[in-house]
Amino acid sequence: MLAPLLGLPVDRQPGPDEGRFDDYADQAGEIFELVETLDRAHAVVYPMEYRPDADPALLKTLVADARDAGKPVLVFFNSDLDTPIDLGHHVHVFRTTGYRSMKKPTEHGYPGWSVDFMRYSDGRLNVLPKAPKPRVGYCGYIDHTGPLSWIRYQTLKAMHRHPRGADLRGRAIRQLLADRRVETDVLFRKGFWADGERDKHRARLDYARNMLASPYTLVVRGAGNFSYRLYEALSCGRIPLFVDTDCLLPFDDHINWREHVVWVDPHDLDRIAERLIEFHSRISLGDFEAMQRRNRELYERWISPVGFFRQLSAWVRRG
Repeated sequence: MLAPLLGLPVDRQPGPDEGRFDDYADQAGEIFELVETLDRAHAVVYPMEYRPDADPALLKTLVADARDAGKPVLVFFNSDLDTPIDLGHHVHVFRTTGYRSMKKPTEHGYPGWSVDFMRYSDGRLNVLPKAPKPRVGYCGYIDHTGPLSWIRYQTLKAMHRHPRGADLRGRAIRQLLADRRVETDVLFRKGFWADGERDKHRARLDYARNMLASPYTLVVRGAGNFSYRLYEALSCGRIPLFVDTDCLLPFDDHINWREHVVWVDPHDLDRIAERLIEFHSRISLGDFEAMQRRNRELYERWISPVGFFRQLSAWVRRG
């Protein structure tokens, strides 16, 4: 958030997500203004990623000064950790991982950002027509895909080292694969971030093409109680088949998320194919295509770095 305002480079680590903040860097000066005194500020920003184990001295000083000036503090926590955070009633924490049922009034959802996936479709929104069968894509890892991987998974589980969310993904995928009324496009990986694949650019391209090829994309939490895949799917106008695990979603007081996804409650996980089929049978051809366009618009207006920070700026000004 602050780097472009300070004349510093944004995240430029080489890899498939290089350039994800370029648009925001170009427009940051139109969205925010840095001021030198607290009396001129609408809010105070903790100038680094929050870490629960970090030296609290800077944060305590910043919070105390902001409290004395009557200004809210914004803290960003981009992490898989679901650690409870209570920094005071005027400190607003924006976090990727959280639980909707447990959130405090000062806790807010925060997107996990990859590049805009329309990069992989030449910058064009490719709206897919409705077919007789719902087609759902998934590229990633699950708990197990056969006897050997099942043994490995059980071993990791016994050692409390199995990746959280992998079992939920596995249950969902097996239900979808077993139902002939659903068309599936599944590409399995051995672990997080295409573990075992040397060419990460190629792995990301395969992942994006898998998502672009189907109107529905399976979205289930990973190690943290959130999914980058949700925001990637929205960026290319796909419809998330979203398994809700009490997720803390961005701007949930303004966005009716159920209008943008096929919402599956955890107790319905073993009936996920039925839920998808029910949704697909009810939606009209026109609404099916319109939903893909609305999801892209949602990404642009609320979820992309530019959209998110524009909305955040407006929220701060409203107080």
